[in-house]
Amino acid sequence: MSKTPTPADGASLDDDVRGIQFETADTGITVVDGIERKRDHLGTDPVVEPTPVPTDRLVAPVDSAVRLSADRVEADPNIVMLRDDSFDMIDHLTEGTEREYPPGRYVVDVSGPIKQYLQVDGRLSISTDEGTVIEVGDGAEALLGARSKHNRPATEITVPPTTDGLVRAVSTFGAALKMTTPDRSWPGHRGHPPAVTVGDELDVPQGLAPPCPEVQVLVPPEERYIYPVAPLVYYLGAELVPHRGPPQIRTDAGFEYDLQRSDEEFETRVERTLKQVLFLECCLRSEGLIELPLHERSAVAEDLPMNSAELFDQPAQVRLPAYLSVEYETIAPHIPDWELAAHLAPRPEQAELLPHLVNDLAVVRTTTGDEGGGVDPTELSTPEPTVDEAVTDDAAPEEGDASFEDFFRSSGTDIGDGWTVENSVDLRDDGSDALETVWSGEGVPVGASKATKQAYENRYSRQPDPPPIDVGVVCNDDSMSEELDVTELYDGEKLPMNVSTSCTTSATPSRTACTVRTARCRSPRPTAPRSRRSC
Repeated sequence: MSKTPTPADGASLDDDVRGIQFETADTGITVVDGIERKRDHLGTDPVVEPTPVPTDRLVAPVDSAVRLSADRVEADPNIVMLRDDSFDMIDHLTEGTEREYPPGRYVVDVSGPIKQYLQVDGRLSISTDEGTVIEVGDGAEALLGARSKHNRPATEITVPPTTDGLVRAVSTFGAALKMTTPDRSWPGHRGHPPAVTVGDELDVPQGLAPPCPEVQVLVPPEERYIYPVAPLVYYLGAELVPHRGPPQIRTDAGFEYDLQRSDEEFETRVERTLKQVLFLECCLRSEGLIELPLHERSAVAEDLPMNSAELFDQPAQVRLPAYLSVEYETIAPHIPDWELAAHLAPRPEQAELLPHLVNDLAVVRTTTGDEGGGVDPTELSTPEPTVDEAVTDDAAPEEGDASFEDFFRSSGTDIGDGWTVENSVDLRDDGSDALETVWSGEGVPVGASKATKQAYENRYSRQPDPPPIDVGVVCNDDSMSEELDVTELYDGEKLPMNVSTSCTTSATPSRTACTVRTARCRSPRPTAPRSRRSC
């Protein structure tokens, strides 16, 4: 079985959208992730001018790649994973290790703030004494590829406030997938859908096509159907199609799957379908790029009417019927708690929240009543009049009267201990098993967070790191000469910061000399963001 990753071809975007760029630096090459606003530096000897190459030249899934004509590459991490040309891990090097490898094709994970792979065809040696030093043999080819973790929108679309516009918006979401095999169950192999603005005209950049158009999700053109299927459409890489009949999934091979039945409400059916497909792809993904055992796979293996190794390489329209042939009750006990449930009002402007919710594979609801666990956004508690509106001064109750406290209690949601929340909607028992619930309708949610577009966008408005820190060491006495050793300390050690030193001396009336050493350093490299659990 081949482990070569299958990229989401429909999602191929140019480097400006992908955000990965390679820049020549004084001592090597700088990798820039324009989406996540991160940079990482690799030392090379000699200093090279990177030459772009097609990404399919690398075994690893990357967004952009270059050729390096270097004999030596240095990286900061001193823990290295080495893989072969099938992307199987063949060695794991920790600090203080030296290895030499015979001629062959190797993939070295040199990731720091950005996911990076160095692919070498030829002889290879690796040392992890101080950081990682990779030396390639004469005539060996070295390719460097990088992939954005893409936890923020890479581009933006504008759609009119019509159901046709909303359908078009949701159909672009799958373009952010980095591959269409079960490896997409890894969060790092999915990108953030494009941001959505509801405006007057349609504006969709080129390249935002669904990567699996052979799979279609058909729903009536209404917000209450479009919003709940958005995470499913995204994960499947499918096309969303307006349809006057019952909602369903359909493939070009003739497979049909109803998303609404007499014994199962629409939103519940959609939720279970997403969970089922993701869970089973988590079980299959050990056949792919990363062979890690999964307890849940062994727990359900005997109940699955499928051969994992054979199914992994099949196209989506073949895998999907196999997934959905499994009874949900078979796997339900093994599906972990879902991370996020969201309640949206069925209005066009709410579509601007969808990309952020879809990125978290949230369960999205818009229904009213108790059947689907949704909440009627119109059934909000009505606040009582204020004290000033309700009574005149001479009619106001005195403190201590039974009626006094009543004036400071609304008829809103009772949250215990005599407290109520005015103009509220109670989501403490919304029928969801999610770890977190968000609400974007009118009123104040109780038992949930208030979701707004601005709140999500605040994540992406972080300012650059503060200017470098200046550390001054003042030696104003001969007995302090040992402090000058700071120069050797900073210049001779590998530190998790960039450091340079300088020395100046000046005469003062009371001292023969004043020596100042300044170390200019930058905050430690940012760590990778916490990956969200898919399964």
